[in-house]
Amino acid sequence: MAVTRKKVSCAIFDAPSEMPDNQLPTYADVMKLYNLTKQRLKYELNNKDPPHHNVAEIVITKVEQIWDKASIPHVSHRRVQEMLNKHHKTFMNLLKPYKFRKDSGPYQEKISQFKDESKKLFDICSCKCSFISQCQCEKSRKIPAIERDFQEDQRGPRGMIIAKLQKRYIRKELTQRQKCHKSDIDGISEKQIFVRRFLLRKRKLMLAMTNLITIVGRILINNLES
Repeated sequence: MAVTRKKVSCAIFDAPSEMPDNQLPTYADVMKLYNLTKQRLKYELNNKDPPHHNVAEIVITKVEQIWDKASIPHVSHRRVQEMLNKHHKTFMNLLKPYKFRKDSGPYQEKISQFKDESKKLFDICSCKCSFISQCQCEKSRKIPAIERDFQEDQRGPRGMIIAKLQKRYIRKELTQRQKCHKSDIDGISEKQIFVRRFLLRKRKLMLAMTNLITIVGRILINNLES
């Protein structure tokens, strides 16, 4: 029997859904994917609830993939687990009395506050500096200069999206973090590593050309003014 949208809809996050892959996910995006993944695994297990850990692992992997696509360094896999577990626990505690308290004013206010909090970025960035331009983090945790505007936007108005250039860009930090985060490179073939290195060199060349054009332009402007 088909599962209807109404049956799987959540009282707090509405219908479950995939996470957008052109923006960094919010807490709400993460929870909607969690609910969707749980329903899929439940169907595969003949309507038996899957363990939280199994669902969380799938969701966390997807979250990390999007952050890697955006070329922004993030915290360890374990730390991401802790963040998801904490928000999920709050979600479940709030959802348990829903049937009996859904008409209560104070309870509805708590739900509203939780929804507002869930609109914020699920921020797993390794850099926690208040002002990115004044970041004092070690090199492996720094946000690349070209991605700083995007990161600040995702923490605020969220009007920007991950560009094609970002999708092709593979951070140098991925290599530097191999010893600390071996799981980040598990399963990558030699061919994939070669392709990533090629794209990184291409990226460097494009940046160098851009800088050269800027310098030449400034020289021409100075000559005209003089």
